[in-house]
Amino acid sequence: MMMTQDRTDGRFVLLDGIRGVAAILVMLLHSLPFPMLGYLAVDLFFLLSGFVLARGYGDILSDPGQRRRFAISRVIRIEPLWLASLAIAILPTAGMVLFDWGYWTPGVWLLAVVSAPFFILLPYDNWGIPLNQPGWSLAYELLANVVLLVIGARRWPVWAVVLIAGPLLLLGIKQWTGADDTGWMTMSGNIPRVLFSFFLGVILYRLWRGGRVPRFGAPAWLLLLAPVPLYFYAGPHLKAYLALVIFVIHPLMIWLGASARPTGGVARLASWLGFTSYGVYVLHAPVIMLVEGLRFLLWNNNAQGYRPDLWTAGLVVPITLVLAHWLTVRVEMPLQRWLKARFLPRKAG
Repeated sequence: MMMTQDRTDGRFVLLDGIRGVAAILVMLLHSLPFPMLGYLAVDLFFLLSGFVLARGYGDILSDPGQRRRFAISRVIRIEPLWLASLAIAILPTAGMVLFDWGYWTPGVWLLAVVSAPFFILLPYDNWGIPLNQPGWSLAYELLANVVLLVIGARRWPVWAVVLIAGPLLLLGIKQWTGADDTGWMTMSGNIPRVLFSFFLGVILYRLWRGGRVPRFGAPAWLLLLAPVPLYFYAGPHLKAYLALVIFVIHPLMIWLGASARPTGGVARLASWLGFTSYGVYVLHAPVIMLVEGLRFLLWNNNAQGYRPDLWTAGLVVPITLVLAHWLTVRVEMPLQRWLKARFLPRKAG
């Protein structure tokens, strides 16, 4: 029997761990030579973000001062490691310009460097952020944050967003051909994608907090590992499977994870995975570019025919995990403490 998770520190430890596992799966998606459904982790991130932000800010966003505090808090949370990831990416992307890799030209590189800190999407990689491609999802999450600022976590506006975005997301999945420039993978498809999962997360938290829907858990270790088989699916009816995961399985995972109580080693592992999850997500692509750039220089690989192989994952995974932990401890946390003291002073009393 599972008990309600102890959250004396205000965190959902197992949800943090699930987010960390999902971030690692995204890293594997980009560094392994065989296909997987790691891109579904982005939808899980959106759902988790809505759930967690509803807990922290859902009842106070009607106050203009709190809306300002929310906006500043999001910038302080996102930017330090994001800027560190861009610093890592500058050198390998400059090498791509030098060796005429894909669309990279001096003009594109300069535009990418100037725009990336502000999460401006460019017409490359299907409207992405060339300097750090996974950052596209952060740009859309910031869009969802803006919508949350406007409507708050009020019941009917949130339900309206979900009920409008859900059918549009299903339509995008139906129109998807498997290519990154079709259906739900396009800019027009990504908007309902983020709005549906993010605001469904807001709804889930309100239901969870209200206590009217039964809270039931599952073994913590099982929930922590759940994304692994989920994102390695290779069976038939892929579009139906994608819809099932996004509309049913992901919300169920969040509900079970919020209601579970990890202990011992599982709790410690989940806490560490959550601690490094954001670093893993934003750092892995620049690390891949750096590692593969060095391999290209040393072994004279063909840039135009590049494909990830097992060496890529074998090098990228440990480097990224260590770097994510180190930068989180040595750079992000001290910088965030300073920024919060400077821009988010505690209220007297």
